[in-house]
Amino acid sequence: MVIHAECLFRGTVRDISETGCYIMTRACLHLERLTLVNIRFTVNGNHYRTQARVMDVRPGQGVGVEFLFADQEAEAALRGLIYTLDAMASRRQAKIAESS
Repeated sequence: MVIHAECLFRGTVRDISETGCYIMTRACLHLERLTLVNIRFTVNGNHYRTQARVMDVRPGQGVGVEFLFADQEAEAALRGLIYTLDAMASRRQAKIAESS
């Protein structure tokens, strides 16, 4: 969920990294590049919240954002999530390779 004074939209987080993510949404967004937004998302039952800067807007498709961390705790939590997701993806790829 992205919260901005002029809009609120929901989407699916894709391509998440330590620096940002792409949020797929069908919403027709009218956000300018470099606009500050608040992002809330849940992964595996864990809730994350951070401020972000809009870097790319594709109306009807999605928005790319760069994370801006207000504190080290939020940044550490997101880094932990990235490492966990990366490990899960690596295990999944190894299983696929073994079964081939």
